[in-house]
Amino acid sequence: MDSLNARQKRHNTQQNIIGKASVLFRQKGYEATSLNEILKEAGVSKSSFYLNFASKEELGVEYLTRRQKSSLEVIKTLMERKTDSISKATVVFNYAKTLFNDDISLGCPFISTYIGTSNTTLSDEMSSIVANYKTALQGCISDALESHFAHSGTAGRGHKTSRQTIATAIYLLYEGGIVASTIHKDTSYIDVAKDTATELLYAYATPRNTTTTGGNKVEQGRATLDSAMLDSAGQR
Repeated sequence: MDSLNARQKRHNTQQNIIGKASVLFRQKGYEATSLNEILKEAGVSKSSFYLNFASKEELGVEYLTRRQKSSLEVIKTLMERKTDSISKATVVFNYAKTLFNDDISLGCPFISTYIGTSNTTLSDEMSSIVANYKTALQGCISDALESHFAHSGTAGRGHKTSRQTIATAIYLLYEGGIVASTIHKDTSYIDVAKDTATELLYAYATPRNTTTTGGNKVEQGRATLDSAMLDSAGQR
């Protein structure tokens, strides 16, 4: 019984430390958050901290690992509730707004972790978790668009823009909306990012043999994106 109580106490202490560190990391970034600040917010001693985590870095790894798992689970669940591919792909913006529900000073745990952080501050393991989250989220967006792109005739003028390229563009809008919202304390930037992503998808992923309202705008949007992609390719 004593052993069980000790394990439960340690678990509760770890949860408390991770919870307090989570808020600080999202408010200030990983590098700007000191261990002493974490100890103060969690109300634990340094010796108690080191009984649970070998270092601030180990705490950061645990924090990011948990957030990666929970974030992707929520996003996938939200996507499953949508019936069309464009709504599935842009549901990430709905999720982004929930990150600010409790406190406008908070934002994406992954983006906040490395904002203001030098490349040498994050460990290879922490950097890998952040990179894996980005890749996994882009993969979710790309998968959501699979059925739509399969029937949309996406060949551009002299090239073909891949579904993954469009997914990357949507991710960049997602990330930009969160960063702008964090800086300006205004989530309307996420709304603008979502509207832009939706227009991009309708402009480029709508089947070319389909007549739509505002068809000229659709073709104009395709032409603009085609031109941008060709210019980008030419600059590489």
